[in-house]
Amino acid sequence: MKRTCENIYKSARVDAGLTQEKAAEMLFISTRSLCDYESGKTIPPEDVVSRMVDVYDSPRLGYQHLKQNNIVGRRLLPDLKTNDLPRAVLRLQKRH
Repeated sequence: MKRTCENIYKSARVDAGLTQEKAAEMLFISTRSLCDYESGKTIPPEDVVSRMVDVYDSPRLGYQHLKQNNIVGRRLLPDLKTNDLPRAVLRLQKRH
């Protein structure tokens, strides 16, 4: 399912089939904090994103987070044009 304008954190949660309340509980954060991340009001800290990757079973979320919010990620990680994260990793490895 392709979402171009939706927030990456919300997309991953919805794809995992979780409500905000259940996801917040599993992430050990408040529903308000999750709402703020999903609305773009604040950027989640790395430890929360790491838990999201695990809880949502979404390595792609970790990749997208680094690509959007980390200067090194923006510089070194290739854009994902497909849903194929392994291919993107191989492309990155070939570059180095």
